[in-house]
Amino acid sequence: MNQGYLLAFFDLPTKEKAYGRKYRRLVKGLEAEGFVRIQKSIYCRTKSGHDETEKIGKRIKDFFGDEFGDVVVVSIGKKEFENMYVVSGGNINVTDENVFEF
Repeated sequence: MNQGYLLAFFDLPTKEKAYGRKYRRLVKGLEAEGFVRIQKSIYCRTKSGHDETEKIGKRIKDFFGDEFGDVVVVSIGKKEFENMYVVSGGNINVTDENVFEF
């Protein structure tokens, strides 16, 4: 089993009403797929295998179509995720239970 994490980064316009609706649809879709918000436009979830990345990517495309904005889905291993740091008044390892927990 190839355990790890999927990160979804997106840059979407939100000023026009139609775009705001698509933004909310994307966020609801990500949450329905088990993603958790890390930052305003960065979501994360665990994954069980490599094939899952492509399947999730295709479903994300269905959430908002392809007529606006960009969404990037990145697959990273557990070690890389554990070595990620959040800078918020100092370096905090995201594996610290008070910062991020699945």
